[in-house]
This record gives sequence, C-alpha cells and structure tokens, in this order.
Amino acid sequence: MMAALPGLAAVYARQQREHGIQTRANHLLFDLAGEVLARSRAVVVHSAYARNRLRLSHGPAATAHVAVIPHFLPPGAMPDRAAARARLGLPQDGFLVLTAGFATAAKRFDWLIEALAIAIGQGAAPRWIHAGAERAEEYALSAAIAERPAVAAVATVTGYLDEAALDDHIAAADVLVNLRFPSVGESSGSLARAFAAGTCCIVSDTAAYAELPRDAVLHLPLTGSVGLLAQVLRALAAEPSRAAAIGACGRRHAEAEMALPGVAARYRDVIEDTLTRPVAAAAPRGPVPRLVVEAGPGLQTGDLEAAVAGRRGACRLLLAVPDLAALADLTLDRPGLLGGLLPRAARLRAVRVEAAPQPGLLLDLELGDAP
Repeated sequence: MMAALPGLAAVYARQQREHGIQTRANHLLFDLAGEVLARSRAVVVHSAYARNRLRLSHGPAATAHVAVIPHFLPPGAMPDRAAARARLGLPQDGFLVLTAGFATAAKRFDWLIEALAIAIGQGAAPRWIHAGAERAEEYALSAAIAERPAVAAVATVTGYLDEAALDDHIAAADVLVNLRFPSVGESSGSLARAFAAGTCCIVSDTAAYAELPRDAVLHLPLTGSVGLLAQVLRALAAEPSRAAAIGACGRRHAEAEMALPGVAARYRDVIEDTLTRPVAAAAPRGPVPRLVVEAGPGLQTGDLEAAVAGRRGACRLLLAVPDLAALADLTLDRPGLLGGLLPRAARLRAVRVEAAPQPGLLLDLELGDAP
C-alpha cells in the first residue's frame, strides 16, 4: 500500500486495523501487483482481459512476462446427471437452475431473483438451488429471496458444500447461472466444473467471460439483463434439450482448451522458458536484528509489542513453534493471525515459513511510530 499511494496508505491501513473498515476503494486505490510483477520470473493469469488490465496499469515492459493460461478442468469425471439427481432427491424431469459458491453482490442475485419472478409469472416452473454459503454481510441472499414469495417457494440455499456435494449439484443442474458485475477479470471454478459436467452456463458478457466462445455459453448483456434472463430461463425450461445442447458445446470447448494435461504442459513451458529471467533485487540492507517470540495458543498483541518495544527501523521477528505441524494448527485455529497480532507501529514487509534452524513464521518488519 505504501508503494502504491504513500500519502493515503497510513490512513486506510489504520481504518482497517482499528475499525475493520475496508471498502472497494481499497482495491481500486492500492494496486499491489507492481512488486509482484517486478519480483516474479513469470506471472500467469487466466484471461487476456486480466493481462491487458495489468498492461494498462503497469506498462508493456513490466508485463512482458505475463502469460495467459485458462482455468483448468477439475481432475476426474463429473457425476452422471441422473445419478446426481437421485442422490440429491431431485425429480429427473424438473428444470433446475443453479448458482454456486459464496453469495456476493457481484454475482447479481438481484438480477436472477427478479428474472425468476418474471419467468414464474409467465408460466415457467423452475427450481433454483444456490449451492454454497451465504455471507449476509456481503449480500443478504435469504432476505432478498424472502421478499419474492413466488421465488421463495422454489428456492433453496444449501450452505457450504464439500466438493462431492457441489459436483452433484452442478451435474444435476440444467443451467448454471454465473453472472459477474462488476468484474475484476476473475475466472470461476464453478464454471469449469459446469463445463466438465456438460451443464449449460449463462454468464455476463463482460471481462474474462466475454472471451468464452459464443456457442459454449449463453452471454447475457449488461443492459436489459433482467428481462433477457427471464426470457432465456423461460425458453430453456420449456425446451431443456436446448440447454443440454449448449452444455455439450461448452464441454467440447473445455476439453480442447482446459483439460488438465494440456494446461499443465503450458505451465511447464512458462516455467522453463523463464528460468533465467532476471528479477528485481530487494533493496540492500545492513544487519537486521532478529527477535524470537514463542508462539503458543495464548499469543497476544501485547507479546509482540513487548518484544519490539523501543526499536525503530528494520527488524526480523520469529514466531517460534515446536514444529511446522504446530504452526499449521496455529494458523488454522486463528485465521487472520498476523492482522490481529501486529502492533500498530509495525509494518509487515514480508513473511515466510522457516523450517530450520528453529521452525516458525519469520516476519520482516519495519518499526516506527504508530499511525
């Protein structure tokens, strides 16, 4: 953040640390990709959109080593549709609309709910399952569904699913609705699974999704989306074989471009082609003091504050553990560990796991006055 916008970094960092305030402005103002680009031999993104966005922000020279490799298909075969429906207790002949993953505002559930209400009002009889967890703080999905009684009558939110259950839901669906707006160029694991299952996919005609072949998915424009989506859902519900035909085209595209052996070979080529590429060196430093704090389950911010009290400048602090298994347990038991531990006056420069001579988490810190 300091490298991107030094004048704003301290203010935004303090707001997040002290009040938990992080808005979309953080992601727009603080592009953290510059150092990653400079310190990497190669960078892989999943779309030309993502590569072009980096080029616009950082210039052609800084992004010459960015390669595009598509998201891979999941290994192994997806479940059979009929068997998946049987396991889920779903009728074999019902028209099933699916959404998947964490419920966020960018997935435009508001558009889908409105479109389903219209389609149901015009005589369609779909069932909608959201196969994933609801994050009410990001988008109150259940509350939005409850406001539309006709949609609520046909909708289910499953909560978080393990991989096998998610695959069953995707394979059982007639249509996966996978919208994004606004999009930052992200790809989608749910979309890859739907391709593998031959499930028809409806995506937003924007960013990385706009690069998908026109016969492999149904692209939904960003203008007039609700009315068009209602028409599409009603038409596919009336003739599910059309959805199946689109899903088959999507699977053929994915098997040609996204199959794991081919994607792995492209990663191998990128790695081998860039082994000798020079990277930006870290700034030279003099001797850096190294401190050790025993990192047990009761570790608190005060322990780190006491360890660095009175120090200024660069410092290395090892959160020492008996072994790496204990470190894994600590980080799993306490998500966001470092964010809650670091003193206000400590700026984290880098972090890495050390196995020897003493196992632990090594923090490169810059110590100064608290912001």
